[in-house]
Amino acid sequence: MIQCDVCNVWQHGKCMGICRRRVPEVYKCEECSPRVLKLSKTQARQIQLKVLAEQRREKEKEIRQKTKRSYTRKMFTSMTGINEYETSDYKLVHIQGDFATLEALRSGAGVSVMYVTTVSMGLVSTRSYVNGEAVIYVCGRVSLPSECVGRKNPGTIIPFVTLYSDLVPEGANESIPICIDARNFGTNARFARMSCRPNISLRHFFLNGRLHIIGIAAEDIERGEEITVPFDADYFMSKEKLNCACAGEDEDGEIRDEAENVVSSDFMVFW
Repeated sequence: MIQCDVCNVWQHGKCMGICRRRVPEVYKCEECSPRVLKLSKTQARQIQLKVLAEQRREKEKEIRQKTKRSYTRKMFTSMTGINEYETSDYKLVHIQGDFATLEALRSGAGVSVMYVTTVSMGLVSTRSYVNGEAVIYVCGRVSLPSECVGRKNPGTIIPFVTLYSDLVPEGANESIPICIDARNFGTNARFARMSCRPNISLRHFFLNGRLHIIGIAAEDIERGEEITVPFDADYFMSKEKLNCACAGEDEDGEIRDEAENVVSSDFMVFW
């Protein structure tokens, strides 16, 4: 902007043909010093509209950047006060605002479905992960356990169905278990086998009012290592033999015996 030294009116220097590098010591507007201008009113208006549009784009870009940064700084509060995270969960907070990471998790980057035994498919890491790093994204049809087809009886283990038991609604004192049924749709995370010594722990957060459940590395995971998840929290109530990814039939039997002992002693164990 440039000001007339006679009438003190402010004008756009570019519209009046004034170069920033050659600003006159004394400037007079076209009213105080009549002259033919380089630009017509129409041309000057077009330049002004172009400048305003550019300023608007820059402002929108700045708002988007501020909004994205705010996601990395705050915990989503749909369940705050009850769902608390420790310092070690900083990476989870960062993931909430990192849309690129979420998309990579959804696409199954870093893991692959392959045979882990001669008869069983499992999930194997295709790169190394450090403790606390996001590894998998769990999704499917969400419902209460009683509404999940085939899981009316507690302890029922169904392939591609995960029982998540750490969801605490706002104002509640206890968690409400939910089932994530990936039998019809889901990510490759549904191929992860259950283990009594899992290297993945499931966590949740809310983004734009939507629930997201991801698998965090519970320890350092090497490339080529099988990805395993915890058994459902009510596994001890299962009436069928449990298949563990840690070992063969011997350990399966030990887990089954342990489950029977837990039920008989009426002692509840949660993972």
